[in-house]
Amino acid sequence: MSKILPINPLFTITDLETLKVVSEPLRMRIMDRIGMANQLGELRTVKQLAEEVDTPASKLYYHINMLEKHGLIQVAETQIVSGIIEKHYQITAHSITIDRELLSAGVSKDEKAAAVLSLLDSTLDAVRADMVRLVKGIMEDESIEAKFSGRRGQITRENARLSPSQVEAFNERLLALQEEFRNMTPPEGEESHIYSLSIVFNPVLGGQ
Repeated sequence: MSKILPINPLFTITDLETLKVVSEPLRMRIMDRIGMANQLGELRTVKQLAEEVDTPASKLYYHINMLEKHGLIQVAETQIVSGIIEKHYQITAHSITIDRELLSAGVSKDEKAAAVLSLLDSTLDAVRADMVRLVKGIMEDESIEAKFSGRRGQITRENARLSPSQVEAFNERLLALQEEFRNMTPPEGEESHIYSLSIVFNPVLGGQ
């Protein structure tokens, strides 16, 4: 098993340049793949990532360098392979958020909106891909349904009318569950799989 450095719970984006870097869809996929590998106790090289995101390694170096430069991934170890230094990467944080001050800073509204919407599109694309894999896998391969019977996961959407105090209390419970989910490790010897958790908790209509 690779030696993974400590991973922070949260990375806060405080500048527009970093927001633009992380908003690029391919870079989101790169971080996602590295993060999933880290969950399995593994690191990732550019060569491995090239296979996993179906992109030539020569086209990944720029994106990897940008992610490393802005602190979103880091080199956990290196090896000499055929006289060349091979870097093994990990993510620096499990989750990413945007500093609210950035959204109100002296940057043009159009620039901020474009970067935030691009990040949102990339995130939603990843969530949609998870949902498609779940549904298609079950429909096309009965062995998957049998293997994950009763513990495949779920896709739901519900609405509820809440007061401000209820919203605050519920949000605190959500944050606690996220932290619990993030820190869970399977018991020794038990079969395990990577699960994805996506949360959208927001007001949709005003109340009275």
